[in-house]
Amino acid sequence: MKKSQIYRVEKSELSVLRERLSAPERTWVAEIEGKSIKTYADYAEQISKCMKFPSPVEHSIDAYEDWIRGLQWLDSDGYLLVIHDFEEFMKEDSTRWKVVGSFLDTVLPWWDGEVDKYVTSSDENGMPINVSKAKPFNVILVD
Repeated sequence: MKKSQIYRVEKSELSVLRERLSAPERTWVAEIEGKSIKTYADYAEQISKCMKFPSPVEHSIDAYEDWIRGLQWLDSDGYLLVIHDFEEFMKEDSTRWKVVGSFLDTVLPWWDGEVDKYVTSSDENGMPINVSKAKPFNVILVD
């Protein structure tokens, strides 16, 4: 499996990259308009809708990181988040780079393999079994 990553592209490059990254069947594609997101609360509201989080996350980046590392309710084989007009995305909010850093430090490593270490269950004999698997999670930041 190819490693998940963040791509920063011009609008003219988006369609080819989006097609390539969403090519595996059952890839969940979420798109956010960066111009309309001024604060972390705006982002939290939008990402909650796009990823269908079971509860709101606007008051806690920890809750956000928990839900973005769950996503089993989407029943997908991978995830692609596109943030349009990234230059305008949370432009005046210092949390902007905390969100990007969260992808780099927490979300992408989780979906690249940490999920396989930590998400387990037990079979009928009480033996641990893996109930999840690594999946691609890519982010496209569009200028």
